[in-house]
Amino acid sequence: MIKKLLIGLCIMLLLPIQAFATEDNFKVNADGAILLDADTGQILYEQNANSALGLASMSKLMTVYILLDHIRADKIKWEDTYTVSKRVHELSMDMNLGNVMLEEGRAYTIRELYESILIFSANASTVGIAEFIAGNEADFLSLIDKKASDLQLEHYHFVNVTGLNNSDLQGHHVPGTGVNDENVMSAKDVAKVGYSIMKDYPEIVEVTKLPRKVFGAGTSSVVEMTSWNYMLPGFLYEYEGVDGLKTGNTLFAGQCFIGTVKRDDQRLIAVVLNAKDKEGNSNYAGRFGTMKELFEHGFADFTKENIATEQSSVQINGDTVTVESEAVPILAEKGASYHAKVEPYTDVTTITTGTPVGHTVVEELNYLYEPPAVEATSTMKVSYASKAKDVSKGLGNYFSTFWQTIRDFVANLF
Repeated sequence: MIKKLLIGLCIMLLLPIQAFATEDNFKVNADGAILLDADTGQILYEQNANSALGLASMSKLMTVYILLDHIRADKIKWEDTYTVSKRVHELSMDMNLGNVMLEEGRAYTIRELYESILIFSANASTVGIAEFIAGNEADFLSLIDKKASDLQLEHYHFVNVTGLNNSDLQGHHVPGTGVNDENVMSAKDVAKVGYSIMKDYPEIVEVTKLPRKVFGAGTSSVVEMTSWNYMLPGFLYEYEGVDGLKTGNTLFAGQCFIGTVKRDDQRLIAVVLNAKDKEGNSNYAGRFGTMKELFEHGFADFTKENIATEQSSVQINGDTVTVESEAVPILAEKGASYHAKVEPYTDVTTITTGTPVGHTVVEELNYLYEPPAVEATSTMKVSYASKAKDVSKGLGNYFSTFWQTIRDFVANLF
């Protein structure tokens, strides 16, 4: 009888723990998704984030990134002009695609094309930028591969610069790619592109936040561009603080979006791939509604905290070294526990007061790249243990040599 009571009591004690462990069932209706802190790259939520999926016009961010790199390197100026080729003109005339009409032989400034890509997702403008930089789209793809390597992208494949299906390119797809091929990338890799471009070029939001702008003023093909980001102010899915970044949609990719939002001093970045509404339909309600869920999760369930380590020493080369470290700033999820630890450096030789001997990390967190650099420093004036070890080693070498000399002398006697 007592045994049964004890078993029942144990089960009752375990029930609250099990309930707590399964309480966090947040999930969005998308094939791939990720949410992160734009300041540190801390991943707040991810869902099938490493699978390569269709990304449609979000592909254009790679072209924009490479363009901005060229401008920063002073290889291109905003006032430089691109003269429209026959191929780009013909692509721009396809009204079934996102485009501004580009007149063949007419010169447009790089800034005009840049704005049309970010605001109106203009496909022909993207190919025009690729031609301007690399001469043709095929050679530009090698620049995309190089940039992808720099950004440490792991799950991606590009067959064109626009994100369109190759079947939409009027027979002008890049040689060696399939007629029905399309770009793919994982949600985490898309997040890396967005996170990095905003770190390097935060001014990009000055364009992506524009709801409308006129293109081609003074030409016969004036277009009032309207942003496809309907979370911007004044649109149906307006969400306070949204100012970017890039939408995408094809039959293959579904509804895609990399969005960014800032409220007070907190900025989030989120990605959804093939997002759907509650009924499983691929539509704008799915795209922007899912993004809203991620943003709400970020703002409602995470707060800024500083996590301090209780660790007072580390082992370095066999020595115990006392340390101090600043707290690690994180976005902490409500109800979660965090533990900071000092990971010692392995290449420290001389240790004095204030010597960096490691960095402090929060064990439970993941980041897109490296976590924030919070160094731990030695509080010891001199590493006496290291000196003692060196002395001991020196004495050991001395006595080893001494006894070897005696052995050699004795051996020579016989």
